[in-house]
Amino acid sequence: MSTSGSVGLGSEFPPLATLDAAPGNLRPQTTSFIGREAELAEVQEALKAHRLVTLTGVGGVGKTRLATEVAARLADEFPDGVWIFELAAVADPAAVPDAVAAVLGITQQPGKTVRESVAAALEGRIRLLVFDNCEHVLDAAADLIEAILAASATVRIVATSREGLGVADEQVWPVPSLDLSAGIDSAAVNLFVERAQSVAPRFSMATPDEAGAVVEICRRLDGIPLAIELAASRMASMTASEVRDRLDHRFRLLVGSRRGLERHQTLRHAVAWSYDHLDDAEKTLLERCSVFAGGFDLQSACAVGGFDDADDYAVLDLLDALVRKSLLVADRSSGRTRFSMLETIRQFAEEQLVAGDASDRGPDRACPLLRRA
Repeated sequence: MSTSGSVGLGSEFPPLATLDAAPGNLRPQTTSFIGREAELAEVQEALKAHRLVTLTGVGGVGKTRLATEVAARLADEFPDGVWIFELAAVADPAAVPDAVAAVLGITQQPGKTVRESVAAALEGRIRLLVFDNCEHVLDAAADLIEAILAASATVRIVATSREGLGVADEQVWPVPSLDLSAGIDSAAVNLFVERAQSVAPRFSMATPDEAGAVVEICRRLDGIPLAIELAASRMASMTASEVRDRLDHRFRLLVGSRRGLERHQTLRHAVAWSYDHLDDAEKTLLERCSVFAGGFDLQSACAVGGFDDADDYAVLDLLDALVRKSLLVADRSSGRTRFSMLETIRQFAEEQLVAGDASDRGPDRACPLLRRA
């Protein structure tokens, strides 16, 4: 066979250039980022002023998505890369440093703990680190982050958690629900439409009834992106009006086939993830306050909590903890604080109240309002 076509052809070739030569483990997102342009700008500004910004909020509100979008837009400012540590699967708090070290390829140094080794290895690095889902390993994540910030003045960190980490120079940044003020043109409705069309390409809001149903779905789901996406996934076999009419049973309705974390596969899992990490007193007060569909104040919480008036500071401490853990909303606009729950949280807490008071908790813990009813 003739070899004339290979005359002058070299026998060694340089390695192929890759499309992703940047250091780090930030992966491209598979879905579009809808709304939150203002929030993106605010978080980026916060990260310039503070070396640690913790995004807080209720489960499913979009903390992880916002954190990764911020990281992607700032990647060029960190020549040593953007690194994401997904802590949701880390069940043992003691394993947090090991999980981070494994991602970064850091080995334990002689005479140092793993945490100290990670912090030492990051000294002088210009990196952005994203610690995702810290709430169940809060103290361990805070200890590691504190050590990293003490060792390196050039590392910046974004964390996501139901509550702040309590680390020096931390900026806690609550992630709000998607905006609904623009009605049919709102970010929440745009998210519903795009996700609905991914499973039902012909989905549209061509009729006023369907358009109105979508707006009401988003409103009744509190603008929570995960809940909206799960509702939109039902468009493969239902109409928006049918979904709207079943929202009183949202925890049975809003289940999906999303791959990945179990707590993102159903609305119940997402809410239970937050609830399960409360202590018993916090769970009890949250459940009992679910009887207030229109919000409540400290005195009302004391009444259903079963505490004496002289002990209202105990209730206040619990309310403060529930606000910090993103399960209660505190409204101070009227000069006196009123507390409320997102309707999704209230329904879940009410379910726990009904199931618990009549069974294993006993009559001594039953809600006073229910006893009087």
